[in-house]
Amino acid sequence: MQETNPPQEPRQDSDRPPWRELGLAHDINALLGIILGRCQLLLQKTDDPEVRRQVGHIVTAARDAADHAREILDGGQRRPDPAAPVTRIALVLQECRELIRFRQNPAATVATAAISFDCDVPAEFAVRCPPADLRRVLINLIDNALAAMPDGGRLQIHARARGHEVVLEIADSGAGMDEAALEHIFEPGHTKGKSLGRGLGLAIAREIVTRQGGRIEVASQPGQGTRFTLHFPRPAESAGTAPETEPGGEASATRATSLRILIVDNETSVREFLAEVLAEEGHVVTLATAAPEVLTDFQPGKLDLVLADLSLPGLDGLELARELRHRDARVAIVVISGWSSRLLQEAARDTSVDVTATKPLDVIQLRQLVAQAAGILVARQARADASRG
Repeated sequence: MQETNPPQEPRQDSDRPPWRELGLAHDINALLGIILGRCQLLLQKTDDPEVRRQVGHIVTAARDAADHAREILDGGQRRPDPAAPVTRIALVLQECRELIRFRQNPAATVATAAISFDCDVPAEFAVRCPPADLRRVLINLIDNALAAMPDGGRLQIHARARGHEVVLEIADSGAGMDEAALEHIFEPGHTKGKSLGRGLGLAIAREIVTRQGGRIEVASQPGQGTRFTLHFPRPAESAGTAPETEPGGEASATRATSLRILIVDNETSVREFLAEVLAEEGHVVTLATAAPEVLTDFQPGKLDLVLADLSLPGLDGLELARELRHRDARVAIVVISGWSSRLLQEAARDTSVDVTATKPLDVIQLRQLVAQAAGILVARQARADASRG
């Protein structure tokens, strides 16, 4: 992995992680992009159901890990998103059961086979929450339940509608907790006496639920198990749901007509992945590693789309976009970044940039970006024709 310079010096505010931590999160994000992209390409090349299932779980885990890295890069400051997708609970639970089965510690004294799993979640029940966030909440709660039942037991997950809420209950038949433990259950660093983990799971789960306008409650007594109750606002009946696919599967995306595309990124693995996907889609792809070589060879009218990384060495992606826009008003320019969302928000306000996107880009997102760029080109051509007429 080539070292990528940040677009600007880091802030030293107390609400930001240390710069070294940000750099590590960026590099991890880039590696996850390679894993995610290559697994998606593999899914497109096989019809074997077991291979698709196994690789699909890798895709799901890579997406969730990239989401965690993004949270670090954004300094942990995530706000409620009214445009968050409406996600079906039952589908996410199905993925969670598989992911937990593969994640279990081989040294653990309990296996999922020793757990009686009782799940009653109607297929139509959904909440407004990104799938990755909902998976994170449920995996944390199920992990805690399994840890509380080292000799096996019963895990119950039920959902019901109550007024304007969707109520989800996760109960175990484990050792339970006393009032003193319950008082600190959602505090970072509290582990309920477990030897593994940093005690962040429940604190993160509550933060996610609260961010989506909900709340989480817990009831427990020693020897009588523990019950977590999640209250989510019920989505409007007309709200659309996130695309339904098999674990890690790919929803369809509109494919744009053939475009002449330039990819500018100093990370070889990223360039090669993007180029391979776009070439298979029928586009004519050119590669570059830095802005100077682009500007030396650039000719107006010879490209339809430029896909540039924000943190290029020397002249960064935003500066490159400004120079290209000055030379060619028609070309569509997309700036992508594996750094913080704040930097992309600043880039999006620049009139030289048409679209921004965060890394890692998966196959579906890449197709959508290209289709969006194609729409921009059509609109520009229509305006140019109208002005001449």
